Amino acid sequence: MPRGIPQTPEQRVISIAERQRKYALTEKGMATKLRASTKYEQSEKGRTTRISHRLSAQRREAQFKYNHSPKAKLCRDKYAKTPAYKTAIRKFHGRPTPTRPCSDFCECCGGPPNGSGKLHEDHDHITGKFRGWLCGKCNAGIGFLSDCADGVAKALTYLNRSEDSVDV
Repeated sequence: MPRGIPQTPEQRVISIAERQRKYALTEKGMATKLRASTKYEQSEKGRTTRISHRLSAQRREAQFKYNHSPKAKLCRDKYAKTPAYKTAIRKFHGRPTPTRPCSDFCECCGGPPNGSGKLHEDHDHITGKFRGWLCGKCNAGIGFLSDCADGVAKALTYLNRSEDSVDV
């Protein structure tokens, strides 16, 4: 853009970005970038970052190996199935203890469990009281309707109103 012609802020940002991009492609621009990156790598922060990334990758790899090892499977089989462990996990996540055993069918729609093949523990998020065992679809539906009877009633009114308009 020629000098002397006023630019909008957007045009100014674009022209600055274009100049930076063009400069980065020149020999002088590449040399400057190389010097800056070399200087950063030699700095304390650059060394620390490099070491941190390497250690993070090593930790992730070690964790993956352990999680898939026979020793980890034995540990999970031994402790994850006990009632005490389940109760501790339930308390940790803030879920209430069920007042009745898990049934074979959803208490809302009467259907079998879907998705993961397990029924979900439904509870009131305000009082924390256990309400029942629901399939994934019913649990999600009630959650999307704000976990209250008012939300379900509004949805029912909407469905009835749309059925009436189809019949006409």
